[in-house]
Parts: sequence; structure tokens; C-alpha cells
Amino acid sequence: MENCPRKEAYKPLGREVRRFYVDVHTSANGRRGKPHVVFDGHQCVRTSRLVDVPAGEGDEVYVDVIPSTRYDDVSALLGRGVRVFRLKRTDIIAAYRDRLSLSKNDENDATTLSMMDRDCFIEVTAVYVELMKLVHEYYKQLSLLTLMKQLDASPELIRLARKNKDKLACRIVKKAKTTIKEYDKVCRELGLTDKSRYGKAALADLLLNVDFTAGLRKIICYVGLYNPSNGKYNHRLKTAIHSLAISYYRRQRVKAKEVRQLLKKIKQIAGGPA
Repeated sequence: MENCPRKEAYKPLGREVRRFYVDVHTSANGRRGKPHVVFDGHQCVRTSRLVDVPAGEGDEVYVDVIPSTRYDDVSALLGRGVRVFRLKRTDIIAAYRDRLSLSKNDENDATTLSMMDRDCFIEVTAVYVELMKLVHEYYKQLSLLTLMKQLDASPELIRLARKNKDKLACRIVKKAKTTIKEYDKVCRELGLTDKSRYGKAALADLLLNVDFTAGLRKIICYVGLYNPSNGKYNHRLKTAIHSLAISYYRRQRVKAKEVRQLLKKIKQIAGGPA
């Protein structure tokens, strides 16, 4: 791994605080799958479980992503008094890595995280994890409902699945109001009512996972409205923005131009000038 000097902003202030930067792998699970790579400012080590990062009370752990398979590990870290920070946008890793003249590998990705400004991360709290879990369950229920319709399941089963989806949407909206700072303001500015629970649930997902301080074009590519040159985008967020657009425009068919205008409006409310 190429050597890189640590960023001055991460020198401990006052008492010694240990900081760990983790390139998280979704498949890491016990002895199976690819392990996570942890950079402690001096060397990289591998661990199969995120909870095994040797951070204690007051220490900080910076990760690139938090997949649903790692929610419990993050909760365990928080329970130990560890502060956890998640990267706002994964698409900036490559740009930072290129700027540092680092090749693409897991160790360098973990090192690159240590070079990023604090503003590139968002702090993850216990209620934040609870909201992420609810959003994950909501999309699982949405996928199940779609599959049941495709398989011509009985009307009663579909009704029960839709009822569960409605309950999860309401729980997301309630939790988002106390978790996401801009949530109520954006809902109010977009004119989303209590009847727009699917759109409001989708908005919570977007505000959790999209950095609306970024440029509009980057946001558009990140949510898959227009496919980026590398073909990579967040498929779930594409579903979310279209669900929100249906609630906002109050019709099923929405043009790409209209979705773009909606993203621009959210950015103006939550992230500043478009």
C-alpha cells in the first residue's frame, strides 16, 4: 500500500482519541466472505466483523457504507460509546484516491477515508440506525408486494402485505420527524400531506442517503435519473425519487424533466442554491 501522510484535521484535540477508517464489505460475515479493512492511521488490518474494530468509548469509526447486514454491528459500537460516521457519498472516494495518486484496492480505500474532510461524513446515532432499519424493512415489504402481484397471489395476502407496507411507511415518517433535521421543512415546502405516506417515506430515504449540498448534476446521476458515464447509481434511491415524484405531482406518470425539477427543489430547501 502506498504511504500517505495523515490529514492535520484528524490530529486529536485535547485528550487522545483513536480514529479508525473502515472500508466495509457487505459480504464480511464470520469466516465467510471478504473481510473489512481497518486503517488506524498507521497500518491496515482486516477483520471479519465490524464490531471487532478495537474502538472504545470516545473513539471514532469512519465507514464508507453501512449495509443492512451491518446495522447490528454499528448498534454494538454505539453501545460501547464509540462515535460512528458514515460517508455521505460513496462516489467521491475515487476522486480523492486519484487526487492522492493511490491505486484502487481495499487498503487504499480505507486510507483515503482518513484524508477526507469531516464535512464528507454524517454522524450515525442510535435513532439514525433505527430509521435505516425501518427503511430497509419498508423496501423488503415493497419487493414482496410486487412479487405477490406478479405471482397472482390471493387478494387477502396482497391486502395484508399492503397493510404492513402502510404501517412501516407511517413508522418511518414518525421516526424521520425526530431524526432528520430538514425533514419537516421539506415535507411542508413540497406540500406533502398525511395521505402522502409513501412519498414521505421515500423522502426520508433520500434525505438519509443523498448529499443535497452536492451539485445538482451529481445528485441526478447518483439517484439514477440520468445514467452516469460509468453506469453506477443507487437503484433504491431511483425507486425512492420516483415514488416521491408520484406523491408530489399526484399522478402515476411523471416525466424525467419533472423529477429533475423536484430534485432541484429539494436541493434548494435542504442543501442550498441549486
